[in-house]
Amino acid sequence: MKKKILFPLAALLLVFAFMEVASWVTLKIAGGAQPPTAKETPMADSVEYNLRHVGLTAPDPELIFRVRPNPSGGAVEGYEGINSLGFRGGQFDQAPPGAERIMVVGDSNGFGWGLPRYGDTWPAMLEAELAKEGMTPWIYNISQPGHSTHQARILFDRWHNKIDPSFVIFHLGWNDIWSTPGLTDKETIRALRISAN
Repeated sequence: MKKKILFPLAALLLVFAFMEVASWVTLKIAGGAQPPTAKETPMADSVEYNLRHVGLTAPDPELIFRVRPNPSGGAVEGYEGINSLGFRGGQFDQAPPGAERIMVVGDSNGFGWGLPRYGDTWPAMLEAELAKEGMTPWIYNISQPGHSTHQARILFDRWHNKIDPSFVIFHLGWNDIWSTPGLTDKETIRALRISAN
């Protein structure tokens, strides 16, 4: 019995070790994360970019920014499949009865940044593969490009009880370390709230 448990655990530890090493190598190649400076506190590049990318994103008082809701269902800035809530994928109220509800919480990877067709994103491919296996899956993809783990946690808290998922997949983290001198997203959100009052 112990051998049945030990082998999968050892394999899992090896996978995590590989992912850790790959992350550090990627950071080294990319020049590493920038430490905060005492002289200035500019916004993270992803925050500044998304606040300026007005065709796709809109300001949000809790999240700083998010993808605009798209009631028309047409492509937005070249991206197909953005629903009326501003998430990629089907409308949340159209899940078939008895579907396995799978919530994807992520950043640009889960959103499918650079992939105009929603069917080319990994959440859509996961849904298709699970359907081939005989399941009735429904992906609730709340991933937002440029979001940090702090912003993803806010979205998770907003939607988790409404969706009541069978499974949750978290897939993000790069925006927490990529070119973020100065304030964290949490500190930026707090500063924006104070300045608005």
